[in-house]
Amino acid sequence: MHADLSFNNITVIEGLSNLTKLTDLSLYNNKITSLENLEELVDLEVFSIGNNAIKKLDNFLYLRQFQKLRLLSMAGNPVCQDPESRSYVIAHCRCLSYLDYRLIDEATVVAAREQFNDELLELEERERAAEEVLEEERRSKELHDKLQRANLDLVYVLYEDLLKDDADLPKIRLLTLVVEPLDAMRASFEELTTEFMDVILKTFEKKEEEKSLFLKTYNGINSKNMSDGMSILEEFGAKKKRILREMHPGELSVDEERVLEDIRGENDRISDKLLEIEMMQVEQYEEIIREFERRMSELVNQNIEHVQMFFARLRELESSCFESMAALANQEIDKAAAAAAAGAAGDESDQEDADEGDEEVKAILSDKDALMNMLNSGHDSRISKIDAREDDMTQREHKSLEDFVSAHKNKEYQRNRDRVAEVWGQIDRNRREMDEYANEEMGDGR
Repeated sequence: MHADLSFNNITVIEGLSNLTKLTDLSLYNNKITSLENLEELVDLEVFSIGNNAIKKLDNFLYLRQFQKLRLLSMAGNPVCQDPESRSYVIAHCRCLSYLDYRLIDEATVVAAREQFNDELLELEERERAAEEVLEEERRSKELHDKLQRANLDLVYVLYEDLLKDDADLPKIRLLTLVVEPLDAMRASFEELTTEFMDVILKTFEKKEEEKSLFLKTYNGINSKNMSDGMSILEEFGAKKKRILREMHPGELSVDEERVLEDIRGENDRISDKLLEIEMMQVEQYEEIIREFERRMSELVNQNIEHVQMFFARLRELESSCFESMAALANQEIDKAAAAAAAGAAGDESDQEDADEGDEEVKAILSDKDALMNMLNSGHDSRISKIDAREDDMTQREHKSLEDFVSAHKNKEYQRNRDRVAEVWGQIDRNRREMDEYANEEMGDGR
């Protein structure tokens, strides 16, 4: 695809982002000062930017991103007065074969790269780092998409979500011993989650295989039936044309009328054949979609069993953690009360130790009911979130299958309607053609 925007007094490159198939672009003889807004032109091979107003060499570094760029014309820009301009562009635009319509040989490339070696090494290092970041982002997105399709995206971050929005947790964390079971639970939590995700992902792969097999079978049936129907229509169409072509102008003879009537009857019988093929496809579809639902339902039910076991173990883990936290909290409260009693009795050493304690910790431990309420509230919140995630995942397991089946049944229903309408339309067109031919013959005879 070529675009020639030469001699247009253009000052800014813009409005080309939709031309993604563009391979040849000429902006020759304009007033452009900067190379920009061409990122979408990933197929660009030939670029003419000569006779413009580009003054800075590093503008041409922008062209480094175009991996297919083979020919560049830049002559006539103020930057070309720089004796290093040609070697700079050759060194930095790796894929160029021609610059200002002159072939770039290998020796020229080597010399140019040596001239800007230090700069290129630094640039390539930055590019590698940027590519690594992009690759990591790509892998992360790919993983997230896969987890989402496998209904695991909420499980992946479950532990962090359990602790999120717990307003009392910062206070509880001041009690180091009390919060230790919560932190220790993380390792067990993550181990269970990893095992669970592995199981669900394996089932997910089986689901994808079932979908692929179903679609392959469905498309195969559809393709064969379409081919059979087309063969019938083509065979009849060829026969019809031959018969009509062999008839004589003027009034139809008795034999010709009989032949025309026979071909009309065959046309009507064709509709029965085509609709029979379509009915057979409907029956085949009902059979394969029923078998697909059965096999997929088995996998869904397996997953739901794993979901129930996984979340039950999480609840046990969290409840055990809560019980340990509560027990340790009671121990800390008793120790604080004993220290306070010792201080009230005049034990100077204990009083001194108590004074050295953190005042905020003392305040928390001094109100047992408030502390236990905080612990209970956190426990209830985490259990509620675990329950909610279990319900959500169970529902999504069912819904993902229901949505797929429903969407495909709607697609098949529409295909069937379109096909039936197409069959009747073709039969009617054949009938009209033959009626019109007969009427023309009789009209010519009159």
